[in-house]
Amino acid sequence: KEKLPEFVKEKGSNSDEDITLGLQPIVDIHLHSNLSRELKANSNSSYIVLFSIVAVFLVLISSVNFANLSIVKSLSRSKEVGVRRVLGSGKGQLYTLFIVEAFVLVGASMIIAVALYLSISPWLVSLIGHPLFMDWTSVIFGGLGLMVLIAVASSVYPARVVMRCALGSSLRGNVNSCLLYTSDAADE
Repeated sequence: KEKLPEFVKEKGSNSDEDITLGLQPIVDIHLHSNLSRELKANSNSSYIVLFSIVAVFLVLISSVNFANLSIVKSLSRSKEVGVRRVLGSGKGQLYTLFIVEAFVLVGASMIIAVALYLSISPWLVSLIGHPLFMDWTSVIFGGLGLMVLIAVASSVYPARVVMRCALGSSLRGNVNSCLLYTSDAADE
């Protein structure tokens, strides 16, 4: 930084204007640089924050929707859970059943999402005019973490609701009593 004034004096200036040079960290150029005479227009970090918030809300809304659909699906399977309980399945086995099913559904949806991304990425690149760079390591680990979180969150509560049903009500398929029954019948 101390050598910049010497460089300006050494190279000289053909004009009468005073030239001052400064340094800027490379990581700040794309989002935080608003200097005059730049080669390209810079983006704004507030767009990234805004789109990240929108993405988080979309994932949250779709996860809640998936959990609600899982609850309805599990209530329609109350007879099956009742039969499994009569045949000796424990709470752990029933929780495992619901969690594995949720993992399969969420994993399949993740694979479909990646396939959709890979199929539309050439069109997206031509639309925005810039290549898309993806850190696949963070995508894989983030996707696996999100898959575990969504699968566990959307399967444990529906399993708990179905196992809370009285055994006779679940064998009759009376799902209304499952929602109204308050004691923990799964401990029977």
